[in-house]
Amino acid sequence: MKKAWRELIGGLESWAADKPKLISPCLALVEAYHGYAWAARGSGVASTVTDAAEKLMEDRIQKSFAWLRKAQDLDQKMIQPFMPWQFMRAWAQTWDRKLFEKFFRLGRANGA
Repeated sequence: MKKAWRELIGGLESWAADKPKLISPCLALVEAYHGYAWAARGSGVASTVTDAAEKLMEDRIQKSFAWLRKAQDLDQKMIQPFMPWQFMRAWAQTWDRKLFEKFFRLGRANGA
């Protein structure tokens, strides 16, 4: 399974590198890294998640949000439908309140 994730993300990152002004690979990477993060965590209850798995999940979530920010920089209007979902993810990942509110205001300003 790890190999499949690495191949998927590698292919998406290659696409993003080949087409740096295209938003689609960025948004695909947001979703891919988020899924990869949950794969690191596993499906057990919170008390069964190891510290290493929790750290790996957080690292991958941060990569997901880095791609979200890149997508946002490329096209504010295109990213609009993704913003409310990303807010919920941000809250779930215990983001800093100021950063959460910044994205919330941005989404509201764009009609999300």
